[in-house]
Amino acid sequence: MTGPGFRLSYPTLLATETFIVSPFVANWDVDLGKKNLIKSVVADDDLSCTLKMDQVATLPLVRGSPYLTMELSDARPTFRTVHSIIEKTQNNPYQTLVKLNNNQAWMFFSSAPAKWNHSQSDIHLDSEYTGTIRMALIKDPIGQNMGILKAHSKVYPVSGKVSYEFPSSSKAIIHFDFNTRGTGDLLMFTLPHHQDILVDPQRVNLTGYSNIKGPLSAVKGLRWTITEDLTNITWSSPNKINPHLLPKIKRAVQKEAVFVDPIIRGTYTFGKTLATLARMALIAEEVEEASTAERMIAEMRAEIEPWLRGGNEDALVYDQTWGGLVSCDGLSDPGADFGNGRYSDHHFHYGYFLYAAAIVGKSNPAWLNKWKDPLILLVRDFANPNPNDEYFPRFRHKDFYDGHSWASGIFDFNDNRNQESTSESVNAYYAMYLLAIALNDQPMANLANLLLMTEIRSAQTYWHMYSGHSVYPEVFAKQKTAGIVWGTKVDYATWFGSNVEYIHTIQLIPFTPISHLLIEKPWMKEAYPVLATSLNRTNPPILGGWRTYVHMARAIIHPKAAYADFENSPREMDEGNSLTSTLYWFATQPQ
Repeated sequence: MTGPGFRLSYPTLLATETFIVSPFVANWDVDLGKKNLIKSVVADDDLSCTLKMDQVATLPLVRGSPYLTMELSDARPTFRTVHSIIEKTQNNPYQTLVKLNNNQAWMFFSSAPAKWNHSQSDIHLDSEYTGTIRMALIKDPIGQNMGILKAHSKVYPVSGKVSYEFPSSSKAIIHFDFNTRGTGDLLMFTLPHHQDILVDPQRVNLTGYSNIKGPLSAVKGLRWTITEDLTNITWSSPNKINPHLLPKIKRAVQKEAVFVDPIIRGTYTFGKTLATLARMALIAEEVEEASTAERMIAEMRAEIEPWLRGGNEDALVYDQTWGGLVSCDGLSDPGADFGNGRYSDHHFHYGYFLYAAAIVGKSNPAWLNKWKDPLILLVRDFANPNPNDEYFPRFRHKDFYDGHSWASGIFDFNDNRNQESTSESVNAYYAMYLLAIALNDQPMANLANLLLMTEIRSAQTYWHMYSGHSVYPEVFAKQKTAGIVWGTKVDYATWFGSNVEYIHTIQLIPFTPISHLLIEKPWMKEAYPVLATSLNRTNPPILGGWRTYVHMARAIIHPKAAYADFENSPREMDEGNSLTSTLYWFATQPQ
């Protein structure tokens, strides 16, 4: 990667009924006065990465900073714009305000005296410069925001670390610690999902700033402390089973006791199918169908063990290039196994494996101990907490600043990283939590619970939309559900189609006890009327497995009516669902 510099943008936001986009359109092209600068990432951590351009420039890029900071050495920077510079004001050698004809105003802060010249399309220093230059967009009200940005311009973040502690089994505390250079109080932006759970934030009235995830709120200080309540939902629903449906659940689980196809290939398809059987086995235990549960658990052991010892056809192998477990099919074909070989969706895939293993091991500690090592390898692949692990990265998918995971692996997309199915992401950390409980590993259980609850919070903030609870413009928010959240885009769509039932229920499946916490009733009250339009669509008609999911969604707000609709519908199930699980879901809704 070479070139004379870099480009930067404060993206605008375009919202329609089917997407929101915040494209990168360069406001500034920065030429550092040297040709063919070799650029490399020289450091990274939980909240930042540092970009170095030969010995000329170092850019510490830290999440949440209102400024872009450049540490320069003998550089002669020129800032070019596709807009027109209509005004340059330099009241002292350290601060210069530049106004563009697109109504943007930018402040340049320098640590050493700097004399700026400008033309209609650029602002530049005529001599080589050593020191820091910081840039910040000044939003309206310009006077107020300019004063705040000036006051905090002499200190800047260079790195950031995330740590956590568990004062009790029901509470987690997360710390964001920023390392800085300079003097003064550090100024940073928080995202919407941070703002209700920050402990004693030192808020600053820097207003008018937003990004693709909604309005930003400024705070000052080197440490953020965030609290997160942990769940006590484990194996069973938090609600009792309706006794009227108990006999039907028993009959269903007896009928569906064995149905895994041993020739299934693919990490996602196999894992999802096995987890469906596991869910039924757990329900069988709860409804006192012990012999049926034992038969299913025996089949699950026979099906999962080849995967755990690497004896199946599409075996999991260790990839030394990127440090992770990938399928053989995925390693040889980027499109196979939904991109597993390029690290897409690992938390989705392996979460299903861990869910099944947790249920097998729940009543069979000897089996769990025998297969503990390969199961922990799966955990380390997508939720490894150890920054010094030489084989796996730390938290492959989880983004602690955004709060949720990114599913897209190492594929390159114009709209940046993305995640579609938040409910399957939640399921991954829920499965890790259950496995930890089965292993009697409290530290792992605490961590999994934290990952789970932060995932739920962000899903409810950035995917669920309802009155008074949306970070997005109303033209998009009226759809009530986001399908795919990207780094610079939000889609009302899925990877596999734009049918309304796909978009909404991919945020719900699989239905498990943790779904009672993930799916808020106020959201579903407003989302269901949109989802229900799929039931009467004729071209194309809704398929039976998806119809069942629609009825299950309705059960959250109208359990009796939803069950009546289900009873009058074809009993068709998706590969990740069963009649047993469906009836259990209806039976555990508060009446």
